[in-house]
Amino acid sequence: MHCVKKVDLFDFRKIMCYNIIINADGHKRESEKVMKKILIFLTLAVAILLCLSACSRHEHSFGEWEITKNPTCTEDGIKARFCDCGEQQNVSIPLKGHTKVVLEAIEATCTTEGKTEGEKCSDCGEILLAQEKIDALGHKEVVDAGTDATCTQNGLTEGKHCSVCNEIIVAQTVIDAKGHTIVTDVAVAPTCTETGLTEGKHCSVCDTILVEQNVVPATGHTEVIDEAVAPTCTETGLTEGKHCSDCSIIILEQKTIAASGHFLVNGNCENCDYIYRSEGLEYTSNGDGNCYVSGIGSCKDTDIVIPETSPNNERVVAIGEDAFYRCSNLNSVVIPDCVTTIGERAFYDCDSLSSVVIGDSVTTIGDDAFSYCSNLTDVYISDVAKWCTIKFVNHSSNPLYYASNLYVNNVLATELVIPDGVTAIGNSAFYDCNKLSSVVIPDSVTTIGNYAFAYCPLSSVVIPDSVTTIGNSAFSSCSSLNSVVIGDSVTAIGNSAFYGCSSLSSVVIPDSVTTIGNCAFYYCGGLTSVVIPDSVTTIGYKAFYNCYNLSSVVIGDSVTTIGDWAF
Repeated sequence: MHCVKKVDLFDFRKIMCYNIIINADGHKRESEKVMKKILIFLTLAVAILLCLSACSRHEHSFGEWEITKNPTCTEDGIKARFCDCGEQQNVSIPLKGHTKVVLEAIEATCTTEGKTEGEKCSDCGEILLAQEKIDALGHKEVVDAGTDATCTQNGLTEGKHCSVCNEIIVAQTVIDAKGHTIVTDVAVAPTCTETGLTEGKHCSVCDTILVEQNVVPATGHTEVIDEAVAPTCTETGLTEGKHCSDCSIIILEQKTIAASGHFLVNGNCENCDYIYRSEGLEYTSNGDGNCYVSGIGSCKDTDIVIPETSPNNERVVAIGEDAFYRCSNLNSVVIPDCVTTIGERAFYDCDSLSSVVIGDSVTTIGDDAFSYCSNLTDVYISDVAKWCTIKFVNHSSNPLYYASNLYVNNVLATELVIPDGVTAIGNSAFYDCNKLSSVVIPDSVTTIGNYAFAYCPLSSVVIPDSVTTIGNSAFSSCSSLNSVVIGDSVTAIGNSAFYGCSSLSSVVIPDSVTTIGNCAFYYCGGLTSVVIPDSVTTIGYKAFYNCYNLSSVVIGDSVTTIGDWAF
C-alpha cells in the first residue's frame, strides 16, 4: 500500500496582492519581511511534496506498542508504535480515576483541636473531601472540696480539675492535723445501784478516748424490811416492802391493799360491827304484823340490803310483784332470811344487776322474777338443803338461769355436796349452774326434779339407790357428762332426762326401770352400746334418736312398746 497525500498550494496571486497592498502603504521594510516568509514557506512546501512523493511508494511496518505517557487519576495516557520510516501511531489509555481513602476524624479534646472526617486519593494524594477544623473543647471544671484538718488527720484546701480529661487545674494542698485538745473526765463514785467510773481523758474536739474510764462496781443496797399493814373494812392496807437504808431507794414497793369493805350477810358485816340496811324502800302491810317490799320508793342505793323489819316495825316476809321492775341502776341485792317469797317480776329487766344474796327462808320464786337480768353473774346462798326445796315457778325464774356462778357460803360451787337429809332436789334447782363440774347426791334423795342439773358442765353422775324418779330434762344438755350410774330404785327415766349429753359414752340402766321416757337419750352421740333390762316395758318416742355411734342394743323380753324414731 502506498502513502498518498494531497497538497494544496497557496494562491500566489493572493500573496502578490498582499505585497502590493503593503507597498501601497509605503511600508517597504515590512514588505521585505513578508517576502522572506513566503520564500521559506515555498521551500518547505517543495520539501513536503518531495517527501510525500517518496512515501507513496513505501509500505509501513510498525513495531510493538510502547507506553509513551502513563494514565493518571485525571488524564488519559498514550501508547505508540513506530515504523522504520519514522511514521508513528498513537492510542489513548483511559484515565484510572481516584482511589478514595477516608481521612479519619479526630476528636477535639479539652486543649487540642479536632478534625472532621475527609477523603483523599491514595494514588495521587489529591484531597477529595477537605477535613474541617473542630475547636478545642476547653476544660469542664469540677471543684474538689476541701476537707478540714482534724485532731489526727491532715486536711486539704479546695482544688479544681477537669471532669473530662482529669487535668489538675488548681492543685489541692495539705493542711496539717491540729492535734488533740485534752479534757479530763471526772471520776464518779459508785452508789448502791449504780456503778462508778475512774478518772479519764478525752479530746473535746473529736471525742477520742485518750485515757479510758474504768467501771467501779455498785456497792449494793442495805435492805430494810417495811412491814405489811393489813387492810380493814374501811381502811386500806399495805403489802410488805423493802428499802435501802443508805440511799433510801425503794427496793420492793409496798402496794396498797384496798379496804376489804364490809362483807355483808343479810346486811351484817362479818369482819366488823358494821350493820347496813337500805332506807326509803316502799312497804305494804299484810295486817298481821308482817309486810312485803312493794317498791324502791325514795331509796337511792345501787346495792340494796332489804331490812328484816319495816319502819313500822313489821316483819318483812316477801318481795312483792314488780317491786324492783326495771330498776336499771340496781347493782346488787341482799334478801334476808326472813323473806319467804319473791314475787313475779320482782327484779324484771334489772339489766345492771350483777349479784343477789338469797336468804335461807325463801321457798318460792315467782314467774319472771329475774327475767332479763342479763348481767347477773353471781348468786349467793348459805344452805344448799334449803335451796334444793325452793319452788321455782319455771326454770327461767331461777336467777341461775342468767347467773354463771353459784356461791355457797361465799365459796364458788364447782364441786357440790348435797347434805344428808335432803329428800328431793327441786325443779330447776341448779339449772345452768355452769361452773358446777361435780355433784354428790346423798342416799336420802328420792327424787331429782325437772331441769334440776340441766346445762351444768358435770363430768360424771352417780344416782344413789334411794332415787326412784329422774325428772324430765334433769340432766339435759350436760354436754361434758361422759358416764352415768343409775341407782337400783329408779323406776322411770323422764322425758329428755339425758337429752344432748353428747359426751355420754357409758350408762347402766338397772332392772328397776320400767319406763324410758321420750327423747331420754336423744343426741347422746358418744353411746356405743346399751343394754335394756327385762324390767323395761316402754321405750319412748325418739328415746335414742341420733345416737349416731350406737352400734349394739340389747332389748329385754318385757318391752311391749317402742316409740317412733326410738333408735
